[in-house]
Amino acid sequence: MPYFVSKFVGLFVVCYITLYLRGLKENITESPTINIDRLTAVKDVSDKFLSVALDTELIRNGQIYCIKSSSFLHKTSLLTPAFLRIGGNSADRLLFDEHGLQSNKVSISDSPKSDQNLYDECKTDTDNFTMSGSLWTSINTFSEASKLQIVFDLNVLLRNHDKWDSSNALDLLQFSSQFDHNIVWQLGNEPNSFRHKFGTYVSPTQLGIDFQELRSLLNQFSQFKNSMIIGPDVTRPHHVGEDAIHYLRDFLLSVGNTTINAVTWHQYYLNRRDATLQDFINPSTLNVLKEQILAVNEVVDKHLPGIPVWLSETGSAYGGGAPGLSNTYVAGFLWLDKLGTAARHGIDVVVRQSLYGGSYALLDTQTLEPLPDWWLSIIYKKLVGTTVLDLEQFVSSNGNLRIYAHCSSKEEMFSKGSIVTLFALNLLNFTSHFKLQSNRSLNSAHISAYILTGCKTLTSRYICLNEDPLMLKSDESLPYFKPFNLSLHSPIYMPPHSLGFWTLHGVNVEACIADKYNVVVT
Repeated sequence: MPYFVSKFVGLFVVCYITLYLRGLKENITESPTINIDRLTAVKDVSDKFLSVALDTELIRNGQIYCIKSSSFLHKTSLLTPAFLRIGGNSADRLLFDEHGLQSNKVSISDSPKSDQNLYDECKTDTDNFTMSGSLWTSINTFSEASKLQIVFDLNVLLRNHDKWDSSNALDLLQFSSQFDHNIVWQLGNEPNSFRHKFGTYVSPTQLGIDFQELRSLLNQFSQFKNSMIIGPDVTRPHHVGEDAIHYLRDFLLSVGNTTINAVTWHQYYLNRRDATLQDFINPSTLNVLKEQILAVNEVVDKHLPGIPVWLSETGSAYGGGAPGLSNTYVAGFLWLDKLGTAARHGIDVVVRQSLYGGSYALLDTQTLEPLPDWWLSIIYKKLVGTTVLDLEQFVSSNGNLRIYAHCSSKEEMFSKGSIVTLFALNLLNFTSHFKLQSNRSLNSAHISAYILTGCKTLTSRYICLNEDPLMLKSDESLPYFKPFNLSLHSPIYMPPHSLGFWTLHGVNVEACIADKYNVVVT
């Protein structure tokens, strides 16, 4: 291929020794050792842990018709199991009208070359718009075909004086009762920022009462009485407008413990307007997520202990993503670390904004070609299981080498005999490495290694696996993800600015052995 002069396996030893020696010259003094005997389970996340979203703005501007593309359907279905959240700022301007007309229909080929104006964080369109019964039927048909479960964000800014006017939601529920779908419901998007975005205010106490009204509404339908309600979808802990933590606290005090099934909040690291390449590989950028998760968890544990917590909207940079960064290889550092950090610290579901639309999309808005974070998500789904292990190892003073561990996915366990999957990111511009150790006999143990790099540059729109660019086959099926094999006793090297997955075979990690043999294969 044009990017490479040889296959990775053939030059693996020579290249890695060379890079290793170069690394020694540049003062790599830390070589962490992971004792796999000590890996214990700390949490099981949802089987839909890595989920995806479509912005409600796509309904407003007509680009939601990407769901009628067979290519889009196929590439989306490869991410199952997952939730498909339909929400965003425009959710609080959407009206359902069974017989309404859908305007501004835009085909994929006619999409504007730059749609950043659709995601401007400072200027939210204050006009209501209509979602027709026909379009809602198409969305449900897409959900059924792709096997993604819909999470739908209802308009909370339909108000009758201070209270939520639920009449339009009732119309939608009555129409939706014809579908045999288990829909998850939200009510409002980032309510703590309504003053900033819409020039209005809904108090957290009143919002809790509005959620109780939604629960009463769902209880009127046999199909929806057991439906999940999640909320309140506040912004990340950040002092802009009303503080998200204070708003969340007062909402939880109001809503009670029988109304919602999960607490939700949103997180972005950066503002697309001023994000730089260095921001995407700066440990300080990544470190903020853990602090934010712990702040949210503290409030939830105090007021609704035991309830799941979701990141129900998240990406690299808000406002649609940073062009030339959020849609390139370098965004994978933020994405993979977010998956590792979120799972390790108790987040049950992470909803990636977005499948389509904006610079943070998983699929190119013009061509529907997979972007690097789509490939990263696919590999994560294939290799990483739901049981989180007690490993979060940040190496060097600022955490430039970050390592996480899960039990392997069921597919890996049963098809390839893998027990544990490690994944890591090397933010340094030189080689890093770590070691594994065990006090048990591991003569038959080995490692399958999957090393991901940008093809040529950090801002490449192509991602390479073991030096070969990842591309779909001509029929759009997935290629074979070919690993290279390592001895468990060998150091594990990571090239500069790389991401990696390693599946461990023939090891004895009790939590994962139990996980393997307790599963029922259908």
